[in-house]
Amino acid sequence: MRLAEFGFGFGKMGLQLMPLLVQGSTFEGIDEFVQVSLQGTPGLGKYPFEFHAGSIYEAPVTDNSFDGAMTHTVLMHVPYPEKVLQEMIRVTRPKGIDPDY
Repeated sequence: MRLAEFGFGFGKMGLQLMPLLVQGSTFEGIDEFVQVSLQGTPGLGKYPFEFHAGSIYEAPVTDNSFDGAMTHTVLMHVPYPEKVLQEMIRVTRPKGIDPDY
């Protein structure tokens, strides 16, 4: 499974989900403010991980490229939460999780 977290911050929520996903899953964070480091986020180096620096309103990733997209305590802090949700839908595959998983 390829999981994207919008408004990644330090990546704590994604790290909590990774052990629950199928082995071989990857985790990608999207955030305008680069706060992540392998040294500063315990456990991040345990999983395949990629960080995309950019706006959660215009995520720097292609359409339909993730099996799932999530956010945690972000939408209440942004002026246009519906635009973030539209982006999350754009980057998520039409049927979500790949049936091969």
